[in-house]
Amino acid sequence: MTSLANQLGNGLGRVIDRASAIPLYYQLARHLEGEIRDGAFRSDKKFLTDMELSMRYNVSRPTVRQAMSELVNKGLLVRERGRGTFVRPASAMPKVNSRVIKYRRVGLVMPWGPGTFFAPMLESIEDAAHNTGFHIVLANNREDSEIEIDRVRELLDHGVDGVLWMCPSRGSNQAMARRLLQSVPVVVGIDRIPAFPDIEVNLVEGDHYGGIKQSAGHLIEQSRKKIALVHESLPLNATYDAKRGYRDALREGGIEFNDDWVFTSRQLFRENGRLCARKILQSDIDFDAICCCTDSTAIGVIHELRERDVKIPSQIAVTGFNDDPIATAVRPQLTTVHQDIASIGRRAAELLLEQLEQLERGEVVAPTKITVPVKLVIRECTSENEK
Repeated sequence: MTSLANQLGNGLGRVIDRASAIPLYYQLARHLEGEIRDGAFRSDKKFLTDMELSMRYNVSRPTVRQAMSELVNKGLLVRERGRGTFVRPASAMPKVNSRVIKYRRVGLVMPWGPGTFFAPMLESIEDAAHNTGFHIVLANNREDSEIEIDRVRELLDHGVDGVLWMCPSRGSNQAMARRLLQSVPVVVGIDRIPAFPDIEVNLVEGDHYGGIKQSAGHLIEQSRKKIALVHESLPLNATYDAKRGYRDALREGGIEFNDDWVFTSRQLFRENGRLCARKILQSDIDFDAICCCTDSTAIGVIHELRERDVKIPSQIAVTGFNDDPIATAVRPQLTTVHQDIASIGRRAAELLLEQLEQLERGEVVAPTKITVPVKLVIRECTSENEK
C-alpha cells in the first residue's frame, strides 16, 4: 500500500534548510500549509502521521509536533480524539490574503560585526518584536551589496511578513531593492536608504540634515570662518541630507557656500578621512575647521592632522556624527552629533508592526518618514583649550 508520505513525491526533504536561521518547524509548517491550501490532501482522509513526516523530511518528531501545532492553531488541521488528524474542509479553512500576517517573522537586513555600533538598535528591535509575538530573522549584509542580494533572497524564499532594512554603506543593488519592495508587504528603511529616484519606502532615521547643520553652526559660533565638509561618496539619502545641512548652516552664518570646500574620495570612513585631510592641507585655502559626516571619517582626519603636527583645535577644529564609542577613545575627544540608535530601531520596528496591523484591517498604507532628533555633544576637538 502506498503511504501518503510517498504520494508527496521524492525529494521534498529539500524544503528544509538546516543552514537557515529560521526554525525548522516554521519551515516545515510553511511548506505543509502551501500543500494543504493547494489541495494536496483530501479533507476526508487522515493527514500524515508524525512518523511519516519525520521520515519524509528527516526531522525529529518534536519538530514535527511543533509544525503540526502551528497548522492546528491556524485552523488548517483539526484533531479528532480517537480518530487522528484531518485537513479542515476548504470551505471552513481560514482564507489567506497575501497582505496579511502569515509567518509572524520580521527580517532584519543590516551590517553586523564584532563591537558594532548598531548593537543597541538590534536589542530595541528584538524587544519590540518579541513584545508583539514576532520573531526577528537577522540577515547580515556585511556592508556588501552582492552579499545583500543573497541574504534578501533567502528571506524571501523562507517567508517574512516585513523587513527592516539598513542597506550597505555603498548602497544597494537597484534590482534587488525593487524586488524586496515588491515582494514583502511592509519594508522599513533604517537610518539610510539608497537614493533611487523612483523608489518610495518607509524610513526611520536620525536627523542627518539637522545634525550636520548643528555641527557647522557650532563651528561658526566658535569663530571658524573656513569650514570644510568631508563626506563619503555614497548614493544614500543621508549623504544628501548632510550636505544640505552644511550648506544651510553656512548661509545662515553669513558664509558663502563654495563647492571647493566639500571633500570626498573613493575610500570609506577612516581612510576617506585621511585622504580628505591631506587634500585639505594641500589646498590653497587656509581651513580652520573640518566637519565630518561620520565619526569614523573624523577619526581618520584626526590621525592625519596629528601625524602632520597640526594642532587640534587651535589650528583646525574637527566634528563628527554618530557619537560612536570611539569618539571618546580618541585624543582629543571628538565633538560629535549623538544619535539615539536604540530609539531609531524601536521606532522602525513599531512602524513596521503598526503597518502590518493596518494591512490586516484592510487599510491603505502610505510610505512614512520618521526623523529622530539628534543632539550635538561638545568635546575637546572644538574647545578653546589646546590638546
